[in-house]
Amino acid sequence: MSEHTMILKVFTKAVIGFFLGVVAYVVLLVVWWQVYPYRTATIMEPITVLNENKVVKKGEKLNLEFTFTKHTNVTPTVSRNIYCENGAVYFPVVDTPITGAARPAGTFTVRSSYGLTTDMPLNTDCVFQFTNEYRVNPVRTITKVWKSENFTIVE
Repeated sequence: MSEHTMILKVFTKAVIGFFLGVVAYVVLLVVWWQVYPYRTATIMEPITVLNENKVVKKGEKLNLEFTFTKHTNVTPTVSRNIYCENGAVYFPVVDTPITGAARPAGTFTVRSSYGLTTDMPLNTDCVFQFTNEYRVNPVRTITKVWKSENFTIVE
């Protein structure tokens, strides 16, 4: 066996070993990203409805109180919806938004008001749903959903 052939074999084994090492590293990294128990935020449920007797008069604001604990500085994508027993989904007007991204890690209590759309059904039980999606790494998004106490919209 010539010296040139031996060098070529050693080089080939080194390249293959390096390639397999990189592949193993990437696979382990992706597995780690998928199973790591990320702590995002938690909201005490049910979210408290502050309106008297849990009744919102048409034209009034839905007033809520959130107590939440923020564990990390990852900023979520937030959606707020109102689900009513008639099966419809409504999108409230945010009057005093929750600004969790601007807060440091910790526990906070925040009051927030939401305008209701004019097409909301009257005398129907509804629930406010707060959904956060946290993009914690390139391959994983964690979705958290919290709901309020039931409330009724009246004339």
